[in-house]
Amino acid sequence: MSEPEQEAIDLPNPPGRIRRALREHPDATDWAIVVLFLLIAVFLGVATSIVKGTDDAATRLVAPSYVHFPQVIVVALVAAATVAALRMRRQHPLASLCTVLIASIVTPGDVPPSAALTLAVAFLLYSVPVYGTPRLGWIGYGLPVGSMVPTSLIGLYLNPDEAVEGG
Repeated sequence: MSEPEQEAIDLPNPPGRIRRALREHPDATDWAIVVLFLLIAVFLGVATSIVKGTDDAATRLVAPSYVHFPQVIVVALVAAATVAALRMRRQHPLASLCTVLIASIVTPGDVPPSAALTLAVAFLLYSVPVYGTPRLGWIGYGLPVGSMVPTSLIGLYLNPDEAVEGG
């Protein structure tokens, strides 16, 4: 038996220059995603360290607690793990997603650069079904939902005053 002939897909609009460039240069695309993640993380870190002064004090930068030892080590490890996961998203999409989800659980929510992890999770949620299988895609979409449970429990344990009382 011969292989079935592939029919040409008649797209309404052929891929533009940007989509062709992204497809033709996957390494450059992956590095651009890494740089975007790092820029957003740094921007959030700087933006949240700006303290608005009172009427007689000027606006100034204040070093947040997460840039002091030992918290800075956690932030650096999370950033390194996320960068590695984003770089390996094509070869190991589900492992990359798991890495970033674990990093988001470990990173305290009051560390503003952790919000950049949301961007990484979005890229990885896309990558799992595209570079993996549909089955892995469904597993990948279930993982963030499942990771919210331990994150919520840890948050309740660390901040029991914020727990909502049932009534």
